[in-house]
Amino acid sequence: MNTHALLVAVAVTLPLAAQGLSSPIQPVGALQAISHSSGLQADRDGNGLVGVGATYRVRFRDHCVLYEPALGTAAPLTQHVALSTPTVTRGSTALATCSSVAPVVRDRVASYARASGVEERFDVQPDGVELSWTFAERPFGEGDLVVHYAIETSLGEPSAIDGGLLFAGEYGGVRIGKVTGMDARGRGVDGRVGCDGRSVVFSLPAQFVDSAAYPITLDPLLGTSLIVGSIGGPSTPPDAAYDATTERWLVVWQRSFSASAQDPMAQLVSSTGTLIGPLLDLDPGASSSPPRVANLGTRDRFGIVYTKTVTVPSPLLSVEFRTVEAVTATTGSGATLATSALQQAFANADIGAECEAPIGAQRGFVVTYAEGAGNAIRARRLFFDAGDSLAIFGALSVWTGGAGVTFTEPAVSRAASADGKLLVVAKQLTGSPGSASIVAAVLDSGSNLVGAVTTVAASTANDLSLPDVDGFASKWVVAYQAPGGNLVSGPGVRVRPITLDSATNTLVVGSVGMSVGGFPTNQAFAPSVAYAAGRTWLGYESIGSLIGGGIQTSLRIAALNSGSCAFCNEQFVLATSGGWVAVSTMTSGGAPAGEDALSLTSVFPNISAQRLRNFGTVGTTASLGGGCGMTGTVAFNHAPGVGSSGFRCNMNSIPATALAAIFNFSAPVATLPCAACVWTPFAVTQSPPILGGTAFVEFPIPCLLTLLGQQFETQWTLLDFSQAPCPVFPGFALSDRTLLTIGN
Repeated sequence: MNTHALLVAVAVTLPLAAQGLSSPIQPVGALQAISHSSGLQADRDGNGLVGVGATYRVRFRDHCVLYEPALGTAAPLTQHVALSTPTVTRGSTALATCSSVAPVVRDRVASYARASGVEERFDVQPDGVELSWTFAERPFGEGDLVVHYAIETSLGEPSAIDGGLLFAGEYGGVRIGKVTGMDARGRGVDGRVGCDGRSVVFSLPAQFVDSAAYPITLDPLLGTSLIVGSIGGPSTPPDAAYDATTERWLVVWQRSFSASAQDPMAQLVSSTGTLIGPLLDLDPGASSSPPRVANLGTRDRFGIVYTKTVTVPSPLLSVEFRTVEAVTATTGSGATLATSALQQAFANADIGAECEAPIGAQRGFVVTYAEGAGNAIRARRLFFDAGDSLAIFGALSVWTGGAGVTFTEPAVSRAASADGKLLVVAKQLTGSPGSASIVAAVLDSGSNLVGAVTTVAASTANDLSLPDVDGFASKWVVAYQAPGGNLVSGPGVRVRPITLDSATNTLVVGSVGMSVGGFPTNQAFAPSVAYAAGRTWLGYESIGSLIGGGIQTSLRIAALNSGSCAFCNEQFVLATSGGWVAVSTMTSGGAPAGEDALSLTSVFPNISAQRLRNFGTVGTTASLGGGCGMTGTVAFNHAPGVGSSGFRCNMNSIPATALAAIFNFSAPVATLPCAACVWTPFAVTQSPPILGGTAFVEFPIPCLLTLLGQQFETQWTLLDFSQAPCPVFPGFALSDRTLLTIGN
């Protein structure tokens, strides 16, 4: 019996009041603006470079620079400002510059060598592109130094603003900031920006050019202007997965430039919440669905899928796969998994993986997607062979529609353990308007087989939707949107546990655990679930009526008992606005004992992340003495509370002579005294490895009300033949006994 099992065993011997108990969810670290980043990479079309920032995309070609603001799906078309054919003059003297030259990438700077000692640079920053011209020597001629660009834009004539220019439409546009000049001594001067409709000019005054210490720099800024009152279009759901080796998350989301153009984006985030590497545009210029991500831990590689629409030269829909390397923060392999010329051919692409699939084995990612207008749910298996080449298996039919039956909205769990089992869920609609159900089936990451199939929930009306699923080691949690079971209903969220009975190869569906919303005055939408052994995290949008009138909208996270899906912890409000919330755990990267969850909010145009941890705050630890010999020091990582995730006990500074460390967990019992030693008889023990003089055990405390106030004892025993503090038990040294009192 392990420690988790002992806690449960003790709890069920008490009165059966094992309902959810509130326990606070706490943020770990600061809220991070994931989308406020930048990156520069080779364009996938092989023609130049593409840069991205928080609200824009910019393409660098040998003949022009094309700046495209991300204005959201309310903007019907993607807008742009293009600068081309640059020339440099001083008074009546034209400098000999090259107007067509290939850009060179230097980290996040695209540079053009326009002439000897003359460099044009575009520094790709989160808030915009800083354009600068550097002149190593004083240019020939007399008068102002002027850089001319031919300009072409979809946004019409600009207006002057704050010393610069604003090209704006109904939903926003592009601004060009004022020009400044700087010389080698740090002396600055204001320049001038002008536009006549066909060209834009940046100039520095003649006096500065004549008296400056060289080199000098001419420096405006290109940025996106969002019209606050018109920022429109819905936000889209983000996603994330974890890589245990590098301790990094990959966050993916959709960047909307207009109603017809959305790029899939990605950003690596460290376990402490800092951004790593550049912002990655996985498919510049795509019209994609929101991307989904899973982790292949043996390769330290993330796999991302999304659906894509191309209209030129003819309409084509596809399911796309991309990879991002966790170590180098670079894009890797890519493949098109399915194509069709039919409208509404593919939707809801999702991906899961066997995290620690052996290298060389035909195991790895499983991609699911809806095909046609509810005609089928397909799956495809992908893996990297021993030579690290991508292999793709043919499409597998999970469900096939027909005779008034359609299947839509598939989702697949993020990670499988060594058993290779993933769970896919979908919405099934029968008849018109029809009865709806949420169905589930087991997929194997190492075979083209569909395992056990079952119905998770059913309704006589078409009112079940948006299923999501996550799990590990043949245990899953399924959430879906459903109305309340009453005469006056509204949208709500329901959550159920599912397990695979390996003896009968059947799926066992548990009762509804957490149920939130479902009333006109208290509604819940769009669930996102992330599984861990100690608790499952549920994200959703909440809309409620306020006393006295008004509506309160918020994005929330709740913690559930992973076995029963009973509500366990207090809810944590991530944002007081509408949008999307998603959550991922370290289990997604093959670290099922990890404590933290990464919550994501999408409120156009920003993607933000917050690390969360489930702590109990009232429980206590108290030393009971009884230690003897040289053992080291005992430390707990936080208070023992109901629903506490990853509760850990460390034995530090263990003597080098110790051969083993044994951790004992017990209900309070009679002890065995010997000299200065007091030994608690073994009940549930673990013997973790000693690494660097430290050993630890980690276990979650279930979300059981019956555990509140219960007490347990822990003690470490070292096997060390150089010690004999107790003559009855030579070769053993004991730590002090610790009394744990479970709080909330």
